[in-house]
Amino acid sequence: MNVLDQPSVIASLDAHGMLGILHRFSSDCAAALRCADSVPLPPAGREIDRIVVCAMGGSAMGGEILRRFALLPTEVNRSDRLLSPVGSRTLIVPISYSGNTTETLAALHQALETPAQFLCVSSGGRLSELAREHSLPLLCVPAGYPPRAALSYLGLAPLAFLARWRLAAWPDAWEEASRRLAEDGERFGPHVPTKSNPAKQIALALQGKVPVVLGVTGSTDLAALRWKTQINENAKQPAFWSALPELLHNEILAWENEALRRHMCALLLQSPDDAEIDASRVTWMAGRLREQGVPVIEVKAQGGSSLERLLRLVYLGDFVSVYLALCNGVDPTPISGIEEMKRSLGRVESNQPGVAS
Repeated sequence: MNVLDQPSVIASLDAHGMLGILHRFSSDCAAALRCADSVPLPPAGREIDRIVVCAMGGSAMGGEILRRFALLPTEVNRSDRLLSPVGSRTLIVPISYSGNTTETLAALHQALETPAQFLCVSSGGRLSELAREHSLPLLCVPAGYPPRAALSYLGLAPLAFLARWRLAAWPDAWEEASRRLAEDGERFGPHVPTKSNPAKQIALALQGKVPVVLGVTGSTDLAALRWKTQINENAKQPAFWSALPELLHNEILAWENEALRRHMCALLLQSPDDAEIDASRVTWMAGRLREQGVPVIEVKAQGGSSLERLLRLVYLGDFVSVYLALCNGVDPTPISGIEEMKRSLGRVESNQPGVAS
């Protein structure tokens, strides 16, 4: 019997309860929408023509959701400085789950010197303090989650708020999407044996391999990025991602290295949102890799709206990453390497002028 069908081993390895957090994702989504509804909209009269999200890591994934469904040009600024001009019609959205992300705070301090408008998202920390000090709109989300496990609050809450502001799209059939997410939570849960559990099956297929997650630009690329980062953080192992059609102009040649590709496993993420020509490219790529002897796992997004399809694809990947961690014999929650990096760089950055800690 494999480790994923041994409840006592799962409980021992998942000592901090990541699977429990995943199980309540649909209810967290509902709570996130209530959070968004609790914040008053800014006064009418000031126009917005561009959105800049300032965020890092798991918080930046929330920004990617905003970028995908915003109705205005939107960028995700993963830096400690603003990388493009900011004006009075720019909406700055700093997202930091802890509220203390060095890069996000530094970018916010720079933005506060401009005439931009703001929407802050945090569970507390210095970001929340700055929002209150400057009377900025603040989506205050619940604390106590690993940031990467708080995607409902970091992505859906600001998206729903922007949809109320008519700056983002929101699906009409959200209640149905929420119900299906809850069903997925049961279908992928640890109580479901491997033979009936797609998330466990994929995790076992990835064990001992280097996953390369392939998406489609403008469709499944965001999910591919999420799968990659979740495997990195939860399973503590290398994983990579890229997107079609761009990879056909460079990365396709990398798969010709037989000595290296024997260690790889390709995950091809597909969706009804893929353009017909991109769907053909995915099919061709899957065939090409199989001819080269590369294990290929095709994952098809399901749902009645683009947002539902994205969330359900992300949700499956989150489960896969946690099960892969258990296959690797590691607790998915601790991120000691990242914490050590922050401590080490914090000692350096604290001596740099103009850098927030």
